[in-house]
Amino acid sequence: MTLAGIRKGFICKKGSPGLIAGAQYPWALGLTKPGGKLSYKGTDEIATSRGGKKQNQMEFTYEETSLQPTPSLLDNILHVFLADGGVSCQVVAQKVSANAYGGVYNFDSDSYFGLAFEYLLSNKENSLKLMLTNKLEYDFAQEVLAAALTNSDLMPQLTVPILNSGIDHSKYIRPGFSAFETPKGTEVFGASEFAERKILLKSSGQKNENTGREEGHFIDIEIEYTGSNAAIEKQLTIMGKNDSASVYAAVKYGTVGTIAFDIAEGVLTRREEFDLENSKRPAKIILSGQVNPFDISVDIYTNDVIIWITN
Repeated sequence: MTLAGIRKGFICKKGSPGLIAGAQYPWALGLTKPGGKLSYKGTDEIATSRGGKKQNQMEFTYEETSLQPTPSLLDNILHVFLADGGVSCQVVAQKVSANAYGGVYNFDSDSYFGLAFEYLLSNKENSLKLMLTNKLEYDFAQEVLAAALTNSDLMPQLTVPILNSGIDHSKYIRPGFSAFETPKGTEVFGASEFAERKILLKSSGQKNENTGREEGHFIDIEIEYTGSNAAIEKQLTIMGKNDSASVYAAVKYGTVGTIAFDIAEGVLTRREEFDLENSKRPAKIILSGQVNPFDISVDIYTNDVIIWITN
């Protein structure tokens, strides 16, 4: 008997010590959105004169969106995992009996995953989407899959398990509005005007066609704020700003803290959109740019987090 679904997963620094109790920078995905998937398929095919195709490699893809990302995880992704070119990973299928799972997949050493990510703070969610990929030689892929029948679940050794799955509801953030300023110190929308927000950091690089691993070299930044006040005076005020001014965007973090993005002048470029409709008159500010991961620093204090971005 087997059951569909992923029960849990975690990532850590690739290589030694890798997937053992002493793994470095372990992080459990914990509470996730629907749609997580581990998939693998034959690839790098060669056609035959008989109308068939021979597979040379297996391509593995693991995609999951966690609803409990932490600032320290973002720091590790930017400055450890991307610099390493990938992560070790364990994916655990659902249980098939009291003490057995339908597969415990280890991707480590020569089978480690390349990493791409999207970190999102909207007015509805705080999430981290992981897109992990690799290609393995066909015979080696069979070894990885065969080992999934006997591998041990390592989560209890790496975290303080809640429901033995890494789920920690205390890490879920309700991302309320705190501030939006450009340039820093000049409010654009106050709490009474704020309608929607998207702050997105995502890796931008290329896929190695031989290994199938994503190699993230830069970070794309996209910030969108929509306000309900789009009177012509407001429009002109927005349009009159320096289009590459500094930006300060803060989101509520817990009951008393904030996660603040403090972005230097010249990093992002602004454009705007205005609508006049029967039921609303919104103003949207869109800021975008690209930086090196090491142009981003994450400072974690008792209650607050400041993410500094320079050029």
